[in-house]
Amino acid sequence: MKKLMIAIAALSVFSLSACDLFKKGDKSGEEKSGQEVEVDDKLYGTGAEDEVLRVGTDIPVGEYVAFYKAPASQPETPVEAGFVGTYQNSVSARNMLWEDFFKTTSMCQLKTGQVVNLKYAQLQNIEANPKIGNLEDGTFKVGTHFQSKNGVVKVKCTRSESGSSSGYAGLVTFRTALGDTSYYLDGEGYGAVNNLLPDQEIEFPGVPNGTYISLSSAKIVL
Repeated sequence: MKKLMIAIAALSVFSLSACDLFKKGDKSGEEKSGQEVEVDDKLYGTGAEDEVLRVGTDIPVGEYVAFYKAPASQPETPVEAGFVGTYQNSVSARNMLWEDFFKTTSMCQLKTGQVVNLKYAQLQNIEANPKIGNLEDGTFKVGTHFQSKNGVVKVKCTRSESGSSSGYAGLVTFRTALGDTSYYLDGEGYGAVNNLLPDQEIEFPGVPNGTYISLSSAKIVL
């Protein structure tokens, strides 16, 4: 009887120890899974008048936000916009994948083998979640830089006069990716490219998160 009691006691200690070890293992796993992933928040480019970065060498593959950086001293003709362009292998019209002149913010998607041309602009990885204060005259991503209201995006033309024979003063373009025309997005009741009349305010319904919106003489109304 005494031997049986000793055996039961030993089994109980073993069970408690195993259970304790299991709990410690779970805790360690939780701590490991809760570790933050390091995000690349470096700014790429100097904001110079004209510079070219090679993807994979000068800048990693990824999706980037481009910020306009005004020159320290303005030339005779003031620079009021930045430029970002992506190309296959080298900078040329034939190799062009995406180009954008912007007054505030733009975006680009960089892949291996490409080069990116910057003029008065710097890039930051979108995973760093750069703060965008001015949703005007640039390219922005729905669900990242701003939230739509039940899929509705409201845009307002920022010009009061047309200045052209067409009567239009602003432009809104929707894309599913930053590339050629095959990436244009036609929505419910609106086209991929939409002209705006002076001071016109319009709502675009059914715009999904992840859509890229390029604005010229226009702004997002929140």
